[in-house]
Amino acid sequence: LEDECKKLNEVFIKNHLEKKTFISIKTATTIDGKIATHTGDSKWITSDAARLEVRNIRKKYDAILTSSATVIADNPTMLHTKKVILDRELKTDFNTNIYQQGEIFVFYDEKLTAPNILNIKFIPAPVKNEKLDIKYIINTLYELRIMSILIEAGGGVNASFLPYVDKLYHFIAPKILGDNNGKSCFYGEDIDKISECTNLKLENIKNYPPDILIIYNKQ
Repeated sequence: LEDECKKLNEVFIKNHLEKKTFISIKTATTIDGKIATHTGDSKWITSDAARLEVRNIRKKYDAILTSSATVIADNPTMLHTKKVILDRELKTDFNTNIYQQGEIFVFYDEKLTAPNILNIKFIPAPVKNEKLDIKYIINTLYELRIMSILIEAGGGVNASFLPYVDKLYHFIAPKILGDNNGKSCFYGEDIDKISECTNLKLENIKNYPPDILIIYNKQ
């Protein structure tokens, strides 16, 4: 039962063998991999049953992570004991829903000056290629004793964390957007060859009618 034991203890094993935070991504898409239309409309791609399962998945993680773009576009609440928000330019409204509950950590450009807000810990981070340094963020999460994190963000942030991901929860709704200008669940650098794809290993497939959840692990 070695494989089953490793699966049950995957977070602990990652923490203690690699001294790193266990990183998962959750995304919900149409069949053609879109998380929103070209206008940013995304409510709702998946069903109530799928969204209820997302709340159950969140409970398994020390914290959830999202971006300023998601906060601004969706004004989500994302109930959780700990939340991490990537806000490089400090452009979110700190009175919006996500900041009203839980312990909040905000990563921002170290060249800026953060405000003083009681329930928010602002963490300056280096910037590379006009983006927050993902490696720095991952290392800092472990220093903060955040042993596992669930990322719920847009395609740009998802792609930035993809090289470090341990698990992917991919909800798929039986819908086709059929618009190349729609927003994809992962996007980043231009890729020339299929051999450059990120390869994952299938763990499980679950039904949340009419949607499905496919769970992948890194290879």
